[in-house]
Amino acid sequence: MSSFMGAVQYVDEHHELIKSEFAVRMERAINDLCEINLADSIEQQRTKISEILHHNILSKLRELLGFVLENKEKVCVLIDNLDKSWIRGTEINLLSDFLFALLSVSKAVSDDFLKQRNKLKPVRLSLIIFIRSDIFSYIMKEARERDKLIHRRLEWTDPLLLQRVIEERFLEASDRILVNDQVWGTFFTETIDGVPTKDYLVSRVIPRPRDTIYLCRSALAHAVNHGHARIDEVDVRQAEKEYSQYVFNSVEAETSAQLEHLEELLYEFVGANEIVTREQIETYLKKVSIPVETTQYAINLLCEATFLGLEVDQGRFEYIYDEHRDEVIRALARKLTESSGHERYSINVPFRTYLEIKESRN
Repeated sequence: MSSFMGAVQYVDEHHELIKSEFAVRMERAINDLCEINLADSIEQQRTKISEILHHNILSKLRELLGFVLENKEKVCVLIDNLDKSWIRGTEINLLSDFLFALLSVSKAVSDDFLKQRNKLKPVRLSLIIFIRSDIFSYIMKEARERDKLIHRRLEWTDPLLLQRVIEERFLEASDRILVNDQVWGTFFTETIDGVPTKDYLVSRVIPRPRDTIYLCRSALAHAVNHGHARIDEVDVRQAEKEYSQYVFNSVEAETSAQLEHLEELLYEFVGANEIVTREQIETYLKKVSIPVETTQYAINLLCEATFLGLEVDQGRFEYIYDEHRDEVIRALARKLTESSGHERYSINVPFRTYLEIKESRN
């Protein structure tokens, strides 16, 4: 307890440096770094940089953290919400470099805490950084030595995993004693369009937990508001409309920073057929004043955002949900285009309701 209180007291005494907003602390560090003599050798500059950043506050804080955390079996530091600055009008390339540097140094921070030297106690620390998939893809394309990053992409392409998310949510919220399989018959209508409800729900969303949860919450709200004993087909239909607009807004927000006039481009798809050709997309680009030389970049962006799927076989389209299949999907699409002479894409199911896309009945 004395070590803990000592750490708290130290933080309180230096609250202006430690508790200030990140931007304030960063500005202070940059101002200090600007005092470095550029005439010095690289080794001398690196030594001074280390002294400026670590010699005073950070070194003492690291020492105190060692005393507080040394007996912990595991210490995890989670970093999230890094997408808040990834918005239209920002210096995306500069921000990409900054985030890449953060990802690159995470392993070094963990390794440094594990070392024992002088007054520093070893701490079994893991630094976990969550970053949006589209941002991570952009960083990986622009960064050098990307192969050195230790990362793992969270994949949810298995429908059973998303169905389990729904089951666990309802089991947690219910006061009944149920097993997973009983959730569907208890809380949902059996089928929608002749398809088992649990299969239908996961087929209408981008395969991510937050999307599945959004759709189910919306359907549940409609069922409660209309006094239904369980979630009926009409409740799911209404929820689909809300979810479709939600996912459209999400994609627009996530991609607009990477291409000017992206929002106007997305609205050009309103009322289109679910299958669109490259020529149609080029027409949309022209209407919203996006240069024709950026056509492939725009198409790649929409595919990576899972708004468009690529035709990989006659009448069969795949969406880039899994980074490990990215190059395979693109190669299959390219070969099909070469053999057929046509380049076609499919607008993903979740966007169709909001954009009033005409679906094929075949």
